[in-house]
Amino acid sequence: MTITISREAYWELFQGTVETSQHPDIGDAMDVVYKYPQPLGQGYLRLIELQDRLVLSILNLQLSDRPCLSYPISDSIKVQLFLI
Repeated sequence: MTITISREAYWELFQGTVETSQHPDIGDAMDVVYKYPQPLGQGYLRLIELQDRLVLSILNLQLSDRPCLSYPISDSIKVQLFLI
């Protein structure tokens, strides 16, 4: 089964994991690890901001279903690359 979810709803699920987030590199506030939301699976998401508007996402997780994120076309999203 596939779960279709908007970008906004996807990130709202992470709001419940903010208090359990970690900074692996204490000197870098833009390197954050979030616990993956239970409704979607289990594991973690690590976001590392490499430079302005360039973020490396590392996911280590087991999904409960296949997610399909709905992203509107806009100038703010240039490239999305997912390696699975």
